[in-house]
Amino acid sequence: MTRNQLNDLLLPLDHLPLDDKTTGLILSLLRENITLRVVEITPESIGELPAPTDEELANFYEQTKEQWKTAELRSFTVTTLDKKKITETLTIPDEDVLAYYNNNASQFEMPEKRRARQIVLDSMEEAQAVYQQLKDGANFAKLAQEKTIMFGDAKENGGDMGYFYYSELYPEVADTLFAAQQNDVLQPIEAPHGFVVAEVTEIVAPKKLTFDEAKADILKQLKSDEADEIFYDHEARYLDRVAGGETASDISKSLGLPSFTYQNIQESGEDIMNRLGDLGAHALPVTAMAFALDLGQTDKAVNATDKIMFVTVNAVTPGNYPELADIKDEVVIAYQSQKMDSAMKVALLKIIPDGPNLQKAAAKHNLEDNVQEIQTNRNGENLPYYLRSQQDTILTQRVGSLQTTPIRTDKGYAIYQIARRETPQITQEDIANSRMEVSNNLREEIQYQYINYLAEQASIDMNIPLVQQAVTSPEDIPFESFMN
Repeated sequence: MTRNQLNDLLLPLDHLPLDDKTTGLILSLLRENITLRVVEITPESIGELPAPTDEELANFYEQTKEQWKTAELRSFTVTTLDKKKITETLTIPDEDVLAYYNNNASQFEMPEKRRARQIVLDSMEEAQAVYQQLKDGANFAKLAQEKTIMFGDAKENGGDMGYFYYSELYPEVADTLFAAQQNDVLQPIEAPHGFVVAEVTEIVAPKKLTFDEAKADILKQLKSDEADEIFYDHEARYLDRVAGGETASDISKSLGLPSFTYQNIQESGEDIMNRLGDLGAHALPVTAMAFALDLGQTDKAVNATDKIMFVTVNAVTPGNYPELADIKDEVVIAYQSQKMDSAMKVALLKIIPDGPNLQKAAAKHNLEDNVQEIQTNRNGENLPYYLRSQQDTILTQRVGSLQTTPIRTDKGYAIYQIARRETPQITQEDIANSRMEVSNNLREEIQYQYINYLAEQASIDMNIPLVQQAVTSPEDIPFESFMN
């Protein structure tokens, strides 16, 4: 993108590539008001339905039998093998810690480490210029904040890299930094992440950690090693003894592992979190495993490097179909609900053939009190929740169009009709204001995109204060200010 091309876009944006007539039509469409005529049928509109006969209820029960089947229930034992818990119980004698220190002396030889700060740039030319500024006495931290292409702490902390060992850096950077003296400002280095100008700020000589300095880490390592051995030994022994026919509870007691038996758990639903909430995030995988195993089987529901949870199925109670007499009240309620749904839908569908005017058609069926008018617009303002899914359809329907499929509401069912579509008078001032608003938005968007474009070009310097000002108030900045 050239400067002239950008000027062509930015400077003459007091007009849009649309004529007044087209702009006016668009505004009319955007500001259109839509009136819906809605008929809602509720149970109160239908009245009380007759009670089902025994035959009707029996037929309904047979048709819906699966929904009345009770859930399968399972009882199972969960045994937990937790490396962290094992580690907490371990005690390592001081003489073992000292022996490890003496027998592994090389582990405690700490190599030289250094601290430095850096400015990373996009090109060698920029790096040479920054290097010269530093040699002339410029403040390193300030230059790092202004010039570096790094982000976050690397920028805000004046380029500070913290302490590091030779092995932690790119070789080309490490060779130079570890050959320098303290306070040396180094010639630019080409590295994978850019062109680096660096200064060595501190050198820490190699040393051997004393026993007191190393003791905590040694103790942690020895505990971890011993816990690993116990962890994997217990895992193998647990599975072997399960295969030998011992119960989960007996094995847990002899190995000192925590276990808990859960009784009559369903496979899904609130029962899992209510009854197995103490397992936290493991409740779902434990339950899934319990229902995947056969009676008497054991497997690992959680198998991580630091935690294993064994599941053993102790009992299975299959789901069954209750006798109708035992759940008659619930079945009657479900039957009546289904019949009421059908009656409400039928009542709505009877209205449709009685003419194109929904209000008059509803009156023929004594449902005029069930009609309401709703004012909305293209943003869906005032639409009840049950019509939200119809919003796109409403925008495209003609006046008189009727939605003939009953829509579920919180009380019953409804159908609607487009009663009126009204567009306000659009003035020349409206058109001018609209074009100016779009023009300003477009100008800001183009400036924002071009700022990003500049930021990605390694060969272009940016005036950071002007860019920051432009992001907050672009209309106050002449375009030329962005160019060097």
